[in-house]
Amino acid sequence: MKNVLQGLCRSWNSLVLGSALILAGLMVQGLGAGFDLAWAEATEATEPTEPTEATEATETTEAAEAAKAAPGAQASQNSQADHPTEKVESAVADDKGPVLWAVVRSEISPATLAFLDRVLREAKTQRPRALVIELDTPGGRLDSTLQIKDRFLDSDIPIWMLINRQALSAGAMMAVAAHEIHMIQGGIIGAATPVMGQTGEKASEKIVSAVRKAVAASAEARGRDPQVAEAMVDESLVIEGVIEAGKLLTLTAEEALEIGFIEGLHSSVRDFKAAKNIQAEQVQRMEPALAERLVQFFTHPVVASLLLTLGIWGLIAEIKSAGWGVGGTVSLVFLSLFFWSHHLAGLVGWEGIVLIVFGVLMILVEIFVTPGFGVPGLLGFLAVLGGLVLSLLGDPNFITAEDWNRVLLTLSLTGALSMMAIWASFRYLPQSRFLSRRGLVLATTLEGDVSSYQTGESQPAQVKVGMRGVARSDLRPSGVADLDHHRVTVLTEGEYVPAGSPIEVLSVFGNRVVVKEVKDSE
Repeated sequence: MKNVLQGLCRSWNSLVLGSALILAGLMVQGLGAGFDLAWAEATEATEPTEPTEATEATETTEAAEAAKAAPGAQASQNSQADHPTEKVESAVADDKGPVLWAVVRSEISPATLAFLDRVLREAKTQRPRALVIELDTPGGRLDSTLQIKDRFLDSDIPIWMLINRQALSAGAMMAVAAHEIHMIQGGIIGAATPVMGQTGEKASEKIVSAVRKAVAASAEARGRDPQVAEAMVDESLVIEGVIEAGKLLTLTAEEALEIGFIEGLHSSVRDFKAAKNIQAEQVQRMEPALAERLVQFFTHPVVASLLLTLGIWGLIAEIKSAGWGVGGTVSLVFLSLFFWSHHLAGLVGWEGIVLIVFGVLMILVEIFVTPGFGVPGLLGFLAVLGGLVLSLLGDPNFITAEDWNRVLLTLSLTGALSMMAIWASFRYLPQSRFLSRRGLVLATTLEGDVSSYQTGESQPAQVKVGMRGVARSDLRPSGVADLDHHRVTVLTEGEYVPAGSPIEVLSVFGNRVVVKEVKDSE
């Protein structure tokens, strides 16, 4: 077993190189679908849904002439006349001001929160007539949705939510917090009960109760019927003529307008613009930035697991190699991408980063200070695991089974990929003399005369602290040295020592001899 462990330690560099090649194949073959899904979700919101600006002005003019006779426009005017509340009073009087227009056409995620945060900051700077959010979503993460809801309630810029075509679950919670809700014919809103993961089971009563009151409070703040909002979350509520007990409330556009829950019903986006007197030159469209699309891509469980796997391998390779090299650069790049994306998404806080840094330090202590697997190594492993879990969970106040499923999926993929890559490296990637000579991998054999090489069990008893000798092989950090005319297995404290360098014994732990390079000045 001891020889096996030594072989594993000496092969880390080859594992990194080989695993990278294996992972490249896995990405193309086994993980292609996961990458396609992640990137599709990240870029879906940028798909064009509107006519070009060259034709938009003509279309708006034509729509304005027909707006008076359009059923949706008339419904919008009647609804606003019947509900002269603060929702209407919040509108800016200047119809000539700019209108910011953002489109959300994907599941609500931390990346959606980051995008809408930027949109709201831009709105505060420009002070537009209104902010229109064109929404089409089947739902999404509860923690991100509740934060978006709070941003909407705090906004002093009128937010007009245009549902085209669905605002279900998290989408309904968002819409209720807007100053005005408008729907395109054929749209639906509701079904906002929080569920657990992919099973679709209803969340705990504690979470349902909190969400129900949060949605009701949003409805009250915007002058809407809070009972209707609560019935979208809790199927036990009864509203005479609207919903009976045991059924979750989901409303069509016509039903929502009939009970006064929305401000307008429109036949198309052009009809909405005509009804709200929005000219083509007033519209300033805002799209997700490249960084926001990358955040959504990198926080996908499949991609996040690969970032972690490559980052951890690179870190271990750097510890086992000479100076700062490929392993350290790989680790820095991939771990930075992981934490950068999760930080921008609002998933990782300083507590998660501190835990991971502490864990890495404890693992280093275990490797270089206290040989064997003891308390520092165990603490380091648990700290790193805890930091990663915190980085993946998000808001601790609203953790559902879906969040745990996502964490388990990411960590499971990381572990599985690691095991497959290690096995494939040993099975198919024997050491290359070309690579080992260039320091990219650790050679599994020593060049030259090794007839007197001695294993750990037969280290000479006369090796003592302070004894000097010469390295007979490169120490990366382990290798062979001449000490008192004996070839001895030695280990540095992590630094690279080239063959032929003078060395000095720092410590002896049983069969473990730790040395350092002796500089010319020493």
